[in-house]
Amino acid sequence: MSMILETFGLTKRFGATLAVDSVSMRIEQGEIYGFIGKNGAGKTTLMRTVLGLALPSSGTYRLFDGLNAREAGRQIGSLVETPGFFKNCTAMENLERFSRLYGADTDEVPGILEMVGLGSAGSKKVRQFSLGMQQRLGIGIAVIGHPAFMILDEPVNGLDPAGILEIRNLILELNRKEGTTFLISSHLVDELSKIATRYGIIRNGRLVEEITESELLYRCRGRLRLVVDDPYRASALITGQYPAVGIEIRHHALLLDAGPELAPDLNRLLLAGNVSVSSIGTEDASVESYFVERIG
Repeated sequence: MSMILETFGLTKRFGATLAVDSVSMRIEQGEIYGFIGKNGAGKTTLMRTVLGLALPSSGTYRLFDGLNAREAGRQIGSLVETPGFFKNCTAMENLERFSRLYGADTDEVPGILEMVGLGSAGSKKVRQFSLGMQQRLGIGIAVIGHPAFMILDEPVNGLDPAGILEIRNLILELNRKEGTTFLISSHLVDELSKIATRYGIIRNGRLVEEITESELLYRCRGRLRLVVDDPYRASALITGQYPAVGIEIRHHALLLDAGPELAPDLNRLLLAGNVSVSSIGTEDASVESYFVERIG
């Protein structure tokens, strides 16, 4: 599998402020990489740096297994911060102008307008667009020329639920049909979890974790919840029999890193140890809570 983006100790300072702190990340071809962090965590700065819009203070990065910057740039589409539109032009005129700038075929413009939901924008000037319409146009510009890698910073910002669904489906379609690789930042963790195949979590400029979709689902699997009359005695009994099972005591409940298949054996063990069990069930951990805990 070829590597689309690799960073090696990438660091960006603004005076005394360390915006990106020695980040080493990898994005493979075909991945949808969800980039998660609070405002000011360094997401946008890192994106701007790998796009060549800002120079790194130290460290380096490599695109497309070492392709030179000019050639790599031709294969990247991006939407980072506020795009520089021609405000007195329509959406179609904007796309035609950017297509010419990129050396792309302007015949594709009507199809792109329909793809991003601006087919009915007509003669409306971009200066009259809502934030959501501007986001759609920005994504339209990003897909000009069928880029192999797209970098999208908060792509559904300002969109209503229907618009978010449309952009989600567009990303999945481009990934599935054209093999487009994505680096996407978003505050909507639940929405990002519907499309991402791998995640990078950034906190105060540092990449604190990279995790695949399957690893995330495993870590957010349901835990076994037992309500007992003596939680500390129950914990000691379970630890003695199952030392590898993690246990959290929460009032009269025990939360165990174990599946429901262990419930019958645990019930028998506790009853034999004179611990009364009033209920056994599962408690799911949400994807959102997993990320919130790590981004601070």
